[in-house]
Amino acid sequence: MKKALRNSVTAIWMGWIGLGIIAKANEPDAKPNFFVCVHNYARVPSNTMNDAEKVAKRIFEQAGVETTWMDFVPSSADALAGKTPCASTLPRMYVNLVDHYPSYSLAGNVLGLAPGTDEDGERQNVYVFEQVADKMVQQQQIAVRSDILGHAMAHEIGHVLAHVTKHSPTGLMKANWQREDFRAMVMCSLNFNSEQASRIREEVSRRTREHALLQLAANSQEITAEKGSRGQ
Repeated sequence: MKKALRNSVTAIWMGWIGLGIIAKANEPDAKPNFFVCVHNYARVPSNTMNDAEKVAKRIFEQAGVETTWMDFVPSSADALAGKTPCASTLPRMYVNLVDHYPSYSLAGNVLGLAPGTDEDGERQNVYVFEQVADKMVQQQQIAVRSDILGHAMAHEIGHVLAHVTKHSPTGLMKANWQREDFRAMVMCSLNFNSEQASRIREEVSRRTREHALLQLAANSQEITAEKGSRGQ
């Protein structure tokens, strides 16, 4: 009886959280917010990852979006089972930081990948290739590894949230960064343009509302099932 009551209270509490998230997402001055889980398969040192996440967080803040970051190093068993400790009431994106290319063929200078099409509104996974980032550090000697990884993570997430598959001629969403772009990284001026930032804000707000509605529906089903089991 106590367990049933506790489950019902928890479901109702989560429902109120969902309603609060929807209300906040609809506030005109509220900043959209999403959660980023980094699967550090490449085992990049934690201090480098922390700095890279700060870089990406600043880029999204400049676009008017708040982010919460968490990274962890999956074990082989975790990777095979698809396990992740990342859980949040916010919509999630997953950055897979790998030290080699996936099985399909990519050019040697490709720093990241956002699988899928720009019509897919449910994409969550992007990839960043640590080997290429390391090669870029050695080639240009302007931006450090955390600069490149942070901008790469923001770039690939930008493809998903801005619904763009093509690259821009300038800025963060440029296909191939040159020396002037690496200098801009160091000066914290390589960012999304205004149109990209607007699209990202709209998409994060949409995902936030849908995520909260799904949570409300799941909680409602849980409460209904709990009432049914007590009635039997």
